[in-house]
Amino acid sequence: MHKTTPAWASVALFTLASSIAAASPLSQNGWSSRGAGGGGALMDIAFSPYDSSMFVDCDMSPLFRSGDLGRSWTTVDFRAIASNRGSPIQFTSDPAVIYGIDHQSASGYDLALPTISRDGGSTWTSLQGPTWNQFQYAYNLFADPTRSDYLLVSDDESLYASTDGGATFRSVYSNDFSVNHGFWVAGVFFDGQDIYVASNNGLLVSTDGGTTFAFRTTQGLPAGVGYLSFAGARDAAGLRFVATVSMATDMYAGMLIEGAWAQDYRYQGVYVTAAFQSGQTPAWTPVLLPGAFAAPGIAPTDVLALSAMSRNDTSAIVLSGNADPQQFGDQPAIYRSTDGGASWSAILTTANNQNVATGWEGAGGDRDFSFGGGTIGLAVHPLNPSVIAFSDYGFVHVSEDGGASWRQAYVAGADQNPPGTNTPKGRSYHTAGIENTSVWDVAWTDANNPNAMFAGTSDTIAIRSVDGGASWGFGYTLPVGVSRNSFYKLALHPNGMLYGTTSSVHDMYQSTHIRDASFASGTGQLLASADAGATWSVTHDFGHPVMWVALDPHRPTRAFVSVANPVDGGV
Repeated sequence: MHKTTPAWASVALFTLASSIAAASPLSQNGWSSRGAGGGGALMDIAFSPYDSSMFVDCDMSPLFRSGDLGRSWTTVDFRAIASNRGSPIQFTSDPAVIYGIDHQSASGYDLALPTISRDGGSTWTSLQGPTWNQFQYAYNLFADPTRSDYLLVSDDESLYASTDGGATFRSVYSNDFSVNHGFWVAGVFFDGQDIYVASNNGLLVSTDGGTTFAFRTTQGLPAGVGYLSFAGARDAAGLRFVATVSMATDMYAGMLIEGAWAQDYRYQGVYVTAAFQSGQTPAWTPVLLPGAFAAPGIAPTDVLALSAMSRNDTSAIVLSGNADPQQFGDQPAIYRSTDGGASWSAILTTANNQNVATGWEGAGGDRDFSFGGGTIGLAVHPLNPSVIAFSDYGFVHVSEDGGASWRQAYVAGADQNPPGTNTPKGRSYHTAGIENTSVWDVAWTDANNPNAMFAGTSDTIAIRSVDGGASWGFGYTLPVGVSRNSFYKLALHPNGMLYGTTSSVHDMYQSTHIRDASFASGTGQLLASADAGATWSVTHDFGHPVMWVALDPHRPTRAFVSVANPVDGGV
């Protein structure tokens, strides 16, 4: 069949913004989640102490829930709770009572409100009492795991406590902005009447069950540092803490943990305490000091910003971050100690996927481990130190044997690739239910084949299906030089030619790309495929993000596109 390619002429100069109406994939309404699995930022992992349940937050707003340690996932109804960075779901002494932060929007405000579920996470109710209203933004929430009614919530300058399950809050600490510009909470450890709150300003401690707090002097940390991440445990040996630290004056509420890779907070390393008893002064010893010291087993060039422990085992500690970002770019690094931090072992070996059963991300795969950008989420099961999970800019991985082996947790288990071999390119995968990147358009790509489909996405560019949308993958070829971030719009010509618009800028006209400067340097093209999306060629390079394509039904050689640029944008 003869294929025609339209010639281009400028029609008008104005910028068009498109909006996508999001729908919840509610199975009871006949919808099910489809895709290749993963692809967007995941963080704030929480394991249930009661069963195999876990939750993962996402900066795209869905809250994902698994009942089988990540082998399958469901999306919590977005009308009940919207997730984002900041605070993992909090379990309590009552399996039915859990807490979180709801990132809904209302009346023109982006809200972040404490919220409670009284049925194990199915339904949620915002805690908007008289001392917490829509003009306050909650960055962190921590619940006492031995109670169901005590929680701590922080905003950008203060720490609030509730003793009645969030019905009321009272301020227990206010940050001095003349000292540090914002209040960052790295973590909280509850130990009976003693509560330890690690912040950029120091270690806040309560010895009366959370009624009052005061800063506790510690030994061993250099002057001027604040806590970047923090975890603790208690067993027969006593208490032990682990922390990563950065310069306190650089830290603020809402900062991104991956800023440590770029030294945004002047990362200062990792410390652990010796075992100590309640009332004693914690004594910190270094595990990693950038350019100066690394404990046995740790690569001194790695940036380890995240720390985690089970709350009942002081010997097992896990650290994660970015493996030598100056040399390797972005690669996950994970270490584990079983002797309280004296010695360490690297427990994730990504070379040849040595101990990782992969999905489509992996050594040799459609995306390398560098796509994930280093770890931005880390959790250890609260009562089982052998169960560990990490997340990054696209994926979740889980270990159930202390890091000896790992498995992906975003595609169906039957589709995962075995460890010890390179991940193949171009395979199709069934999702495990965790779909967390923007999907801008879906098209049937062959009028004679109802199973041929193509979908444009952010970050992962696009996904293709050859079985009617049951499974998806990256079995297509793009020309060299194409803007490799997003496909926005697809259009099938009556002659069989498929057209698609590309952009180097993701999520155009969302909150991060409203101002001209954020996308002025973006690039984009109109692509064409003559084989239902398997291979593509450049029809026209506009040099700017191309947002839309529409084919003229009356003139088969004419098409329109919208281009985003503050100077040359238009139709």
